[in-house]
Amino acid sequence: MPARTRFLSLVVSTAAILAFAQPASAQNNEKGGSGSGGGAGGGGAVGVGSTGAPGEGPTVNGQSLTMQTTNNSPVDQFGTKGTIAISSDAALSISNTSLSGVDGSSTQIMLAPAIDWFVIRNLSIGGSLLFNYRTDGTGNSTSFGIGPRVGYNIAFSDLLSIWPKLGFSIARSSVSTDGTPQNPATGTVSNTAVALNVFVPVMLHPAPHFFAGFGPFVDADLTGDNKATTFGAKLTLGGWL
Repeated sequence: MPARTRFLSLVVSTAAILAFAQPASAQNNEKGGSGSGGGAGGGGAVGVGSTGAPGEGPTVNGQSLTMQTTNNSPVDQFGTKGTIAISSDAALSISNTSLSGVDGSSTQIMLAPAIDWFVIRNLSIGGSLLFNYRTDGTGNSTSFGIGPRVGYNIAFSDLLSIWPKLGFSIARSSVSTDGTPQNPATGTVSNTAVALNVFVPVMLHPAPHFFAGFGPFVDADLTGDNKATTFGAKLTLGGWL
């Protein structure tokens, strides 16, 4: 076959292949466009595209699946405006207490049922009831009180956040002193005190409407001659509406 004839035959064959492939390619592009574009021009059907905008991953109706998961995560739902969180802060810890320059170890159990309301996103105001029992080598003390507080929730993953809270408490305390060889005197003393309370828990949100947290706290007396400052760590458990 002459070279010219072979060339014309190749051109015709190539044109035929392109003409056959173009409708199939256009059909595939139309399907792909409907998927990534949320079914545009296809009766509103929901489509899933393989990729979205750079860094967003797969999309549904043009919305990133990754972003959709984050928006609906328990952390994202917690702290929205109007959320009411009900919790109980409990502590069983070995603390180091500084009292008028004297250091000592003590075991402390504290319960603080509380309610917090998020007035705007992540900013909460609330209050708690306080029960505090502490014992050491010289005696024990029992306190009951109430205190307002303010907090701010900071989310840093789909399951974790930090919810630092700052407040004041007014408590009535009763202190019983046991006799020791150095000081055999015993007795009970009662007083009312105002304290500054700081609690910075790391919060775990395993499911909607439930949370658990653990973190350090500081309670510092603001009244009285013998001001005590207590450091420790405590647990908080609760849920939200």
